[in-house]
Amino acid sequence: MMHMPMKSVYNDLDSSVTSVSGLLDSVINICNGYKDVFIPTKRDQQTAEQYTAFTTWLLGRLFYLMSSSALSSKLNLCAAAQISILQLLERHRCSVFISIIDEYLNCLSGEFDVELCA
Repeated sequence: MMHMPMKSVYNDLDSSVTSVSGLLDSVINICNGYKDVFIPTKRDQQTAEQYTAFTTWLLGRLFYLMSSSALSSKLNLCAAAQISILQLLERHRCSVFISIIDEYLNCLSGEFDVELCA
């Protein structure tokens, strides 16, 4: 669903501002109305793992897009998309939310040389 749009965005970041806007708007709209893109409807382990892998992959790609100077005009929209996904996870998949927040903390502390409190 999102692989090809993301692939085209990454192929040419400098001219992808319009594509990124549409993609980020789609993510935000999905979070507002179709949570089952990020929240599994089935209760089996394999499905849950697939949803977790997809969500982690997408958040990672969005996190990376925030570092692109070519897309700096979309920083707020990119942050809003990530926040929308994280809010869904916080409400419906708390263990995944905690795991991803831990990764965000590690990335941010590594990026800015900040030590995390124990």
